[in-house]
Amino acid sequence: MKLLLIGVTLLSFTINQIAIRIFQVKYEHRGLSLYFFQFVFSMLASMLCFHTAGNLSGPQNTTLLYGFLFGICYFLTVLLLSVCFSRGEMVIGSVIVNLSFIVPIVYSLAVLNERITLTQIIGTILMGIAIYFSAADKRGEKGKCSQSVLLFALGAFLCNGLSAVFQKHYRLTSSIDESMLFLSTGYLTAAMFFGFLFVFKRRSLLAPAPVIKEKAEENEEVSAYLKNIGVYLLAIVAAFSTFLGNGLIMCLSVAVPGSILYPIINGGMTILIALCSAFCFGEKLTKNKLLLLFFGILAIVVVNL
Repeated sequence: MKLLLIGVTLLSFTINQIAIRIFQVKYEHRGLSLYFFQFVFSMLASMLCFHTAGNLSGPQNTTLLYGFLFGICYFLTVLLLSVCFSRGEMVIGSVIVNLSFIVPIVYSLAVLNERITLTQIIGTILMGIAIYFSAADKRGEKGKCSQSVLLFALGAFLCNGLSAVFQKHYRLTSSIDESMLFLSTGYLTAAMFFGFLFVFKRRSLLAPAPVIKEKAEENEEVSAYLKNIGVYLLAIVAAFSTFLGNGLIMCLSVAVPGSILYPIINGGMTILIALCSAFCFGEKLTKNKLLLLFFGILAIVVVNL
């Protein structure tokens, strides 16, 4: 049963990432597009979680607190990662953030005193190698990334890892299971911040100022973007898949050791996305991607021995 739930979780998060990937390819030309998409996506995810939540008349303060912290971490992860992407460092940003499963593993070992076996250590290392190969073939001839970009990527790494820590810590310490309300609070928090950024940026485009051709073109682009039904459909798909995936991960986080769960989720997602990129987006299966599949599958097998 646990394997089935992990499989559904993997599929849900993979669909979420594919929806966001399609958005990036088709629509994400400016930071403003990102803010609006994330606002719609986070708001829809919050509404879905709220609809299935219980105990709405008297939620625990800890539920609201940890939900708020989860939302802040999600918001900062997306924001910091977008800075890396905007500076042309998609590879280093993606690799470092995908390795953030190390953070909840460290929490599970250091705070919860979960035991870890040699095979789990080897499997985690293999998963790290697999994630490295997932982006190595895109690196090309780029030089070293700047220290500021590296700091942004490390910040996204920490925030993404902490979001998983807050999920697990809440489930273990809460006397009443209000997981859906926790997630609803988190995504509502993120939606508020993304909405604020969107409105602020939008107002700056509409504010009275000397006519600047580039600014006028950006304003026209945003107006057309807001009317595009495809953006909303992608946001709905992303919201529903993250609702299902995070709902399951809340249950699995207390039933499966962190040293097993997080490498499987992160690594398995990387493998599925690589396969989807090849078969759905027509990307070539390069040597590095084949190495990714090899090390990723090997890691999942080893970590479960």
